[in-house]
Amino acid sequence: MRYDRRMSLRQHVRPVHREEEHECEEENGAQFVDASVGALYSEVRQCQQEQHPETHQQREQQLQLQHQHQQQAKAERLEGMVKAAAPVLSRETCGLLCEGNIHEFWALEKCLGKGATAAVYSAVRSSYAPRDTARTAAAVAPDVVAVKVVDKSCTLVSDILTECRVHDLTWSLGPGAITHGLVKVYEVWEDAMSVYLVMEKMSGGELHNSMVNNAFSTEKATSRVLRHILLAVRTLHENGVAHRDIKPENLMFASSPADPHGLRLLDFGSACLFDPKAKSSFQIYREGSVGTAFYAAPEVIFRRIFNYAACDIWAIGIIAYLLLLKKLPYSLTGSISRLIAQVRMGVKIWEDEWVDVSAEGRDLVSRMLQFDPSQRPSARELLEHPWFRMCDQCESEDGRQCLMSCCSRQGQSIKVHVGS
Repeated sequence: MRYDRRMSLRQHVRPVHREEEHECEEENGAQFVDASVGALYSEVRQCQQEQHPETHQQREQQLQLQHQHQQQAKAERLEGMVKAAAPVLSRETCGLLCEGNIHEFWALEKCLGKGATAAVYSAVRSSYAPRDTARTAAAVAPDVVAVKVVDKSCTLVSDILTECRVHDLTWSLGPGAITHGLVKVYEVWEDAMSVYLVMEKMSGGELHNSMVNNAFSTEKATSRVLRHILLAVRTLHENGVAHRDIKPENLMFASSPADPHGLRLLDFGSACLFDPKAKSSFQIYREGSVGTAFYAAPEVIFRRIFNYAACDIWAIGIIAYLLLLKKLPYSLTGSISRLIAQVRMGVKIWEDEWVDVSAEGRDLVSRMLQFDPSQRPSARELLEHPWFRMCDQCESEDGRQCLMSCCSRQGQSIKVHVGS
């Protein structure tokens, strides 16, 4: 039985009393902003079981085959964890792989960031000796780079191989790929404990920081950023790669936020490969959850049939919403149950909130945030949206004054119910 989004939320979501919600706000308010999708899905299952035990049992029976696949995938993940001393990469699986010791060529310095399975360091060249690599492109690495150090002991072999394949793909696309917003990896090294990815250093900071500093105050400036994100994602999708964790923290500027051409999409640790030529890339969700809660598509959170490319488009839609409205479509405080309820309701776009955004801009966002993944346009289709052409024609210093003239075309309130 499929749950109808138009039915009352009380039938699907566990009630949260004021006292309980207040406790959740204090305990979880600042934490579940970066919550994993898996945490949200666990809460969804609990809510369904408490409110509808019979329906829940029926759904469990219907999804029994899917759960078997999930258990099999979990077992494969446990078996796939890399033993520290085991080699992972070869010239066949990674064309950028260099032979030897990375520390003889690069001196790792300050730690720029650290995650659960990897850390990124600033590095400077310590030797100009030629590399023993399958690709001559390694010679173009500048003297100052960033090095991502992946811990092999807590990383899946498949994840490492996929990330290397993505960067091999970037090189195969030629020089134009870097202008399409994909971070450039120059060399890959491996030792007993880690895999090292030598990449261009992003000196301009994260897109998130630029948004906090209100660096994009006009639709024209926002359109430049979104265009480069969509160009990068179009390149990935048309070559069979889905990023699956697009968010402002994974978008960085090579030099300055004032130069949108330097915007790069990075961190392909959650990426996956699919067949872009397949008639339908929709499938049942069988893998472990990836992504960040606020940017994850509803079908990922609720483990429904989904499309890899459409999930990336939803995440870009959330970023577009954040850039244009200066806030997320979901509340930042409250329990996980409250966030689930908001996701289930879909994203609503009202003219009174979007009074400073053109009708074309609202239409673009609403198309990306369609609850039904089959209704979301592709990255190529979105790049042809009239909003981008309108922004290109606006040459005044304050692009908003030019764009706001378009809002008069809408005589009635725009009420786009993405979830209905």
